[in-house]
Amino acid sequence: MVKADEHAVVIGCGFAGLFAAGVLAEHFSRVTVVEKDELHPVGAPSQPRRGVPQGSHPHGLLTRGIEIFEELMPGFCQELVELGAVEADAMSNFRVSYLGHTLSRPPGVAKAVLATRPFIEAAVRRFMCRKPGIEFLPECKALGFQTISAGDRVSGVRVASNYEKREWLLPADFVVCAPGRTRLAAAWLEEIGYSRPPEERLPLNLSYVSRHFRLQEGALGADKACLSSPSPTNPRGWSLLQQEHGSWVFSLQGYGPWRPPANADQFWKYASGIVPSDILELVRHKGKPLDEFMSYNFPSNVWQHYERLEKVPDRLVIMGDSLCSINPLHGGGITHSAEQALVLKKCLSQGTRRLPHRFYRGAAHTLRIPWMFSAAIDTALQDSDRKQPLHFQILSRYLERLLAIAEHDDSVTCTFFRTIGKTATPAELFQPSILWKVLKQSV
Repeated sequence: MVKADEHAVVIGCGFAGLFAAGVLAEHFSRVTVVEKDELHPVGAPSQPRRGVPQGSHPHGLLTRGIEIFEELMPGFCQELVELGAVEADAMSNFRVSYLGHTLSRPPGVAKAVLATRPFIEAAVRRFMCRKPGIEFLPECKALGFQTISAGDRVSGVRVASNYEKREWLLPADFVVCAPGRTRLAAAWLEEIGYSRPPEERLPLNLSYVSRHFRLQEGALGADKACLSSPSPTNPRGWSLLQQEHGSWVFSLQGYGPWRPPANADQFWKYASGIVPSDILELVRHKGKPLDEFMSYNFPSNVWQHYERLEKVPDRLVIMGDSLCSINPLHGGGITHSAEQALVLKKCLSQGTRRLPHRFYRGAAHTLRIPWMFSAAIDTALQDSDRKQPLHFQILSRYLERLLAIAEHDDSVTCTFFRTIGKTATPAELFQPSILWKVLKQSV
């Protein structure tokens, strides 16, 4: 039920912020979304934002993401496809090599919708603009939280225009802080007398370089995504994904010193060592570049454990990448934000009493398995001299053996990819039929 004359403020206009705004609009008469970047008019061609450096790199939605999008925004995914996004069937439309293993390609494993980050984000913002009460405050930066005199409840957000030194207060009955991959939220909490959350960090030192191309229609037959992830024997990877309006994004990835170069000659030299010759020929010599080479670095997986804090201010939740940021090579970042929005929706439906505590516990529950799954895969890719937790080592070795079976076993491929798409839990990878196959291979 919408509460008359109550105002919610959202910091950040990324996916977490947009989803939160949609949920809050069901409970507050006004929702203001504060965004430091320029926001192009709804309906204008989508463009990457300065504050989203990952925006130029491969994106898409798998089954669980599609399901949550539909729950939060009924009819959205069909609208996205009508606007130009690409529908795909994983795995029959996907050519995938994972950790050095070329997976089999059974049909009907999962649905996928492929499009650039700016395109999807612009479509979500267009959808949210139709909701009564939501307004956007672009090119304004949040400076911190305001609390009531007792200090136990957030009562507003201090903001300033990008072009003026003047600061003002946005009063708020509820605040969602989702400014992206930054420690601002933790610092602002400290400013108002609260402890920073315990931080869990897993170093990666991952780098991307990507560029968009126009390819001849049907150049890859039925394939809409081709990719080879880094592996324990080769810390370099590549991907080629179809995006909206017939465009494709070609990306190189590397860990540690294997940083892909953004210089054209060096980029293609790097690619020639890992990309199949037919793909390389198609993109380099027959593709029409649509933009420049764009770099992006992802130093670490980071989880800010707000659920472990005994004391947090009321009427404030922190979500999205400011809460937890996981290796984008494994996908799921957009889905994680959408799942947190579902948690927020449930918490609000149960009232605001101790809502932050309930939210952080619920969000941690949705993040625990993706975090462990990502860490296990990343452990397999790390320098063997670096000490890793024993359970990560065991899980990563199990996954390597399982993926070797998935090269020729469709049922194992189905279960693995459903796990990646979050329609199955990792526990299903240990069901007796699969466990027996892995153990038999290990003997």
